[in-house]
Amino acid sequence: MSLKSNFLFVILMLLALSSAACSGGGTTPAQDGGNPDNDNEPARISGSVSDNGIPVEGVEVAAYDVASGSLAANSTTSSDGVYKLNPVGGQYLIVAVGETGYANPEYVNLSNNGSNHRLDIKITRFMNSNENGFIFCRIMNEGNDTPIPNACVKMGGFEALSDAWGFCFLTGIPVQNIYNFDISASGFKGKIQEIRRNKFDRNLILYAEYFKLTPLNTIGASIGGVVRDIATGEDLGGVFVTLEKPNTGIPPITYMTNLGGVYRFYNLQKGTYFIKAQRTGYFEDSTQLIVNDEDGYFTLFLTPNNEELSVVSGVVYDKTGTMPIPNVLVTISNPLFGEKAEAISDGLGKFTFAGLVYGDYYIFAKPINPLFLPQGVALSLDEELQEIQFNLQFNAEGAIIGELLTIIKDDVDPPIPPQPVPGARIVAEKIGAPMSGLLFETNSDPNGKYAINGVLPGLYLLTMTFEYSGEKLYNQTEENVPVNAGAAMVVDFIDLPWLE
Repeated sequence: MSLKSNFLFVILMLLALSSAACSGGGTTPAQDGGNPDNDNEPARISGSVSDNGIPVEGVEVAAYDVASGSLAANSTTSSDGVYKLNPVGGQYLIVAVGETGYANPEYVNLSNNGSNHRLDIKITRFMNSNENGFIFCRIMNEGNDTPIPNACVKMGGFEALSDAWGFCFLTGIPVQNIYNFDISASGFKGKIQEIRRNKFDRNLILYAEYFKLTPLNTIGASIGGVVRDIATGEDLGGVFVTLEKPNTGIPPITYMTNLGGVYRFYNLQKGTYFIKAQRTGYFEDSTQLIVNDEDGYFTLFLTPNNEELSVVSGVVYDKTGTMPIPNVLVTISNPLFGEKAEAISDGLGKFTFAGLVYGDYYIFAKPINPLFLPQGVALSLDEELQEIQFNLQFNAEGAIIGELLTIIKDDVDPPIPPQPVPGARIVAEKIGAPMSGLLFETNSDPNGKYAINGVLPGLYLLTMTFEYSGEKLYNQTEENVPVNAGAAMVVDFIDLPWLE
C-alpha cells in the first residue's frame, strides 16, 4: 500500500508518566499489540526489552510497515519486559523507546505463512533527563511516493542521513519548544519545516514525521532499475550506483540501492552517460547508456569477487575463559547489505560463518542457558579469516572473600600476634551441575586478604596453597562452600603454622 498524497505524518508519543499512540491522516490504524502478560495469545513479533540484562517495564515498542510507512502495531512492555506485536506478513521497522532510553531500530521480515519472529531488544540509555528525545522521520519522493536514501536531515546541531528505506534517526535531542528541520537530497528541492513542541505534550520521547521532497525540474527524464547478483539472481542492497556524463562539467551522481536492489536517478539531460555499480565482495561493473526524453529501466549485474570473502570463526566461553558454552545462538548481520546469518555453538563452544563479503558487521551471542547474559560486538571484515571469542557474563553472581593468618607465636617474649600470609593461591572449584569443574582463582594480597568476585552461585571446593622453592608449605581445603547470588561468602584460613 502506497502513501496517499494527502499523507502528513504519523505520531507515536511516549509520555514520561503514561504511554499512548496515535496516527495522522492517511495511515492505517495501529493494531493493538495485545496483552504481553497473556502467554496464550499468539504474536507474530515478540521478545523482551532489557537494560544490561535487567527487564524494562513501560517501553513502547512499535512496528512500522516499510512499504506504506504506516504504524502497523504497537505494544508496551510488561513488568518482566515482554512485548507482543501482531502485524500481518511484510517488512517492518521496529522502534522501541522508554523514559530512560531507546533501542537501535531494526528491520524484521515476516512471511505470510503465519510463522513468528522473536526479537530481543537492548536499551541504550539517554545521556541525561533533559536530552531524552528520540526522533525518527521518513523522507519520500513527492513525485512517486518512493523512499529517498542518503537524504540529509539537520535539526540544530544534530545531523543524520536517511537509510535505504528513507528512514532517518536522531537521538539525544534536548527538550525545547520549537524544532526546525532542514532536509536536503541530491536531485530534490530542499525543505525547511518547523515542528512545535505542543505536538509532543509534556515530554518528547518519540516522534515520526514524513517529509516529501519535490524533484528538481521534473520535466527531465529519469532512469532506474535493480542491481542483481549474476550468479544467484539475488537483489543486492547497499550497492553504490554512480551516473556520470563525461566531458560536460556536470558532477557525478551516486545513489545507494535499497534492500531490494533498486536505484533511481531523476532530472537527467539527454545524452550519453556511464553508469557504474560498486559493492564490497563484487567486481565493479560499468556500462554506457543513452538517455532520451523517455524514462529508462536498466538491470545491472555484479559478479562475486571470491577474493573478498571472509570466514569468521569463534568460540563462546564463560567469563573465566575456561569453560566452553554449547547451544549459543550466534547471529551475524550487515544492515547495509541486508544480510544475516545464524549458527549454533557446538559442544566445544565453537561456531563458523563462511562466505562473508568484506564490510562492517554486528555479531551477537544469545545463550539458551539462562545462567549467562547475551553479548554483542561490532566487527569489521577486511581479511580472509577472522577469529572472535565471547566471554559471557553470568546472569547472577556471588563472591568468596576471606583472610589468611598465622597462629600466635607464644614461645617468644613478648608473644607475636597472628601475621598475614601474602601470596597464597586460593582456588574455588564448582561442585555439581551446572558447569561442574568451573575454576576461579586469585592470590592473597600483602595483608593476607583475598576476594574472588563474579562467582556463579552454587557449591564450591575451596583450596588454599602456599609454595616456596617448589615445596608446598600450606595446603588446606574447605568443602561444600555455598555461594549465593548477590552475596559474599566469608571463608578464613586461620591458625596457620609459622614458617621458620
